[in-house]
Amino acid sequence: MADLCIAFMYSYYNQLRLVEQWIVDGNPASMHIYTPLKPFYAIVYGRICLDRDAYTQYMGSYGIMKKDAMVYHNLISLIYLEIYATISCDRLSMEEEALEHMKSAVEMAYLDSFVTPFVNNGKELLGIWDRIEFREAELPFVEKCRQLYKKYEKTLNVIVREEDSSPLDLLTKREREIALLVSDGKTNIEIAKELNLAEITVKKSLSNIYARLGVSNRTSLLKKLSQN
Repeated sequence: MADLCIAFMYSYYNQLRLVEQWIVDGNPASMHIYTPLKPFYAIVYGRICLDRDAYTQYMGSYGIMKKDAMVYHNLISLIYLEIYATISCDRLSMEEEALEHMKSAVEMAYLDSFVTPFVNNGKELLGIWDRIEFREAELPFVEKCRQLYKKYEKTLNVIVREEDSSPLDLLTKREREIALLVSDGKTNIEIAKELNLAEITVKKSLSNIYARLGVSNRTSLLKKLSQN
C-alpha cells in the first residue's frame, strides 16, 4: 500500500525513475495484490501507462480494471479509468471513443463534484474539453475543473523544476522526443517519418506540448528549450 501511495505521487510529477519497478512493470491481469487494493492499483497503473506513452497497453487492461472497480463500487477509480481511457484514445487518434469516455467520466463525477481526477490530469484534458459539447448542467463542473487545474498547474511546475530544471520533464516520453526533434529543426513531416507516426499525431502532440509548457508556437517552444 505504501509503495502504491508513493507511486501515485511520483507518477503525477513525471518521476517514474522513483517508482518501484514492480509497479512500473505490473499487469492488472496477473498482479497478485490484496483484492480490495486493485481499484487503487488501477489508478496508479493507468497514470504510469500515460507517462510511458503506453496507450495501447492501457486500453488492453481497461476492461479488467473497470470490472474490478465495479465489483467494489469504487466510483473514484471508475472516474480515473474513464479519464485515462479518454487520454489514451485521444493519443491513438480514436477521437469518437475519447469523447465518449470523457462524457462518461463527467457524468459520473459532476453531481458529487469529484474534481480531483480531472484536475490531476488537466494537462492532457485541456484540449479535449474544448472539443466536447457537455450538457448544460455539467458545464459549471467542467469549468471548475479547468480553473482549478490552472491554479494547480503552477504548483506542479514549481515542484518539477525543483526536482529537475528541464521543462522536458513536464512532458511524456513521446512528447519529449518530438520536442527535441523540433529543437533540431525538423518539420512535422520529418518528425512523423522519423518516429513512424501520422502527421496529425505530431500536430496534436505539439499542441499538448505548447499547453504544458505555457508556449503558443514553435518559436516560443525553441526559446523555452534553449533556456535550459
